[in-house]
Amino acid sequence: MNHLAENRTRVTVSLCAAVALLLSLGITGAAMATPVTFNLNYETVGGAGTAVGTFTVDDTLLRPNVDIRSEDGLADLLCFQLTVSVPGAGTFIFTKADLYGWAFQTDAFGDFEDANFFMNCGSRQFIVDGFTYFSLGFYQCPQSEARIAAFVAHPEQGGTCGGAAEVPALDRTGLLALMLLVGVAAALALRRGAILG
Repeated sequence: MNHLAENRTRVTVSLCAAVALLLSLGITGAAMATPVTFNLNYETVGGAGTAVGTFTVDDTLLRPNVDIRSEDGLADLLCFQLTVSVPGAGTFIFTKADLYGWAFQTDAFGDFEDANFFMNCGSRQFIVDGFTYFSLGFYQCPQSEARIAAFVAHPEQGGTCGGAAEVPALDRTGLLALMLLVGVAAALALRRGAILG
């Protein structure tokens, strides 16, 4: 084997080793986000009825001073399911697909202060819509200011959302950092190959 071929082999082996190391560090390190589900057991505070459900977020949101508003979209909300029963209206199951937005806030210690969910009427006859901290109103569409029922949540960690198994996901920040490092390593390898070749 000539000197040039040996150098290319070393570069290829080094690059493969670096990529494998980066992948193992990225997957087994802090880049893993763990889904956390909260049970929503709402107390009726106006009108009559019951509301119970769950929502799931990555544990990366349980850090100090998180402030997600409905205009930020639903990407950080992994799962949402809520069953509402109101006398005279019926029983309704709402899921993440019914939402146009949500709110999630934590305090300076990373404990969450609010979780709320927002819907538009669209073709629905009834909706729930957040109106203050941990509180949902149940409305008939088209939505008016008069709530049929109001519920205040007492969230507790645990359970599964929608009966689906929760699968840990690679955190977006960790994934982006991993992609950047692999890209830099590939660019360096290509540059070395161009210099050697």
